[in-house]
Amino acid sequence: MAAAAPPDVRHVQRPAAFRARVWAAVLYAGAYARGVEKAHGLPGGVRNLPEGRAGRRRYRDVRYRRWRLVVELDGRAAHPEEDREHDDLRDNELVAQEGTRTLRYGWRSVVTRPCATAAQVAAVLGAGGWTGGE
Repeated sequence: MAAAAPPDVRHVQRPAAFRARVWAAVLYAGAYARGVEKAHGLPGGVRNLPEGRAGRRRYRDVRYRRWRLVVELDGRAAHPEEDREHDDLRDNELVAQEGTRTLRYGWRSVVTRPCATAAQVAAVLGAGGWTGGE
């Protein structure tokens, strides 16, 4: 009797809760891009590119490398409450090594207070040398 072929993992259905978290993260990132960056004339940041070596990879939600700013969109799926202290330590390390500042925003700040969020991001970009319109 021939052994059964292993399942093709590319076609495995993910649980509904996982799919919902992925869609929530996509919507969150889109709300930031449209409601904060684009609506307020901020430059577009680079999103979710892997950084660091294998085994210590991290993904920054939005990075404005030229102006030394990282914006973390702290949704509950990717940044559970119990991991926040670790996130803060990691961000402090980034500041110490690169001089990069980190701003953190929750869903409500991005969706219900996009103007205030944009003003804070613009102020930190300006402190990093952004003069607008770039």
